[in-house]
Amino acid sequence: MINMNINELNKINIRYLQEHHKITEKDVTNINKIIEIIENTRDITHPKTGDIVLFTSQHGDYYGNAIISNTFDGDDFEVCECPYTPFFSCYVDSTKDVKISVSGGKFHIFNKSMFKYKGKQQRLFCDWGVCGACANGAIDFYATVNVWEVKEKSIIK
Repeated sequence: MINMNINELNKINIRYLQEHHKITEKDVTNINKIIEIIENTRDITHPKTGDIVLFTSQHGDYYGNAIISNTFDGDDFEVCECPYTPFFSCYVDSTKDVKISVSGGKFHIFNKSMFKYKGKQQRLFCDWGVCGACANGAIDFYATVNVWEVKEKSIIK
């Protein structure tokens, strides 16, 4: 499991530091709790929100950093092709999964049967620091997630 310290967070949060001057121990504690939640919800038999998707569209376009942005009824998943850094939102006990906020688009929905497990990788996430929701108030951090491959069926014959 990843456990980040102030020095590691300082290295990847230059924008935050320019605006807010320092990352606090409280920030580190909060971020490490979120990392633990994200990493403890991973399942190699079932895709989860926040996992990386190696996505090939029906036209042959490849997206190597797509993300599962939402889950529907347990077996259908929303995938964002080109996500910005996703914001961690919360843990959902009923689904044993997390909620995130993702923008970037284009979004697609795929059934679980289309996902092939490929391994694990670190993904960048963010959450508000102790200054709260404000300009440059998000702190970036890494968590290890699963990697899945999804290939749409080609429409080219």
